[in-house]
Amino acid sequence: MIRKFIYTEIDFGKGWVFLDCFHISTTLSLNEQEDFLTEDLLAIAFGEGQYIIDIGWHSANRWHKKGSFQIKLVNNSNWSKPILEMRCYSLQELDNYLVKYVEFVREKTENYTKFPNIKDEFKINDKMSFISSYSSENRDD
Repeated sequence: MIRKFIYTEIDFGKGWVFLDCFHISTTLSLNEQEDFLTEDLLAIAFGEGQYIIDIGWHSANRWHKKGSFQIKLVNNSNWSKPILEMRCYSLQELDNYLVKYVEFVREKTENYTKFPNIKDEFKINDKMSFISSYSSENRDD
């Protein structure tokens, strides 16, 4: 399934979107869209649900405008230890990471290879060990 996310047409392959509350506009500031900034924005399952890419907005509290998008890759419903977890402070950054996450999961579930060195980029070994990393643009909230 090919779908435009924010800026990029993304081929989800055999993945399926099972939660889509992502209604963020690129033409408005995030402050103008705070009603849409929720913890559950987008979830995509791959490999019969073995892998889930989850996107949400996280801030100090519901009324705190400063926050970040968080994108996670979860394996076998282990939400407490995602394989990957990144904070993104812009829509462009979120879009870029979603493309990379999708490519990584498709490689694992479909024998699909677009970026042969994607494991190296995320520093993931073949056993899919836990990694928690944050964007190079990480900021203090």
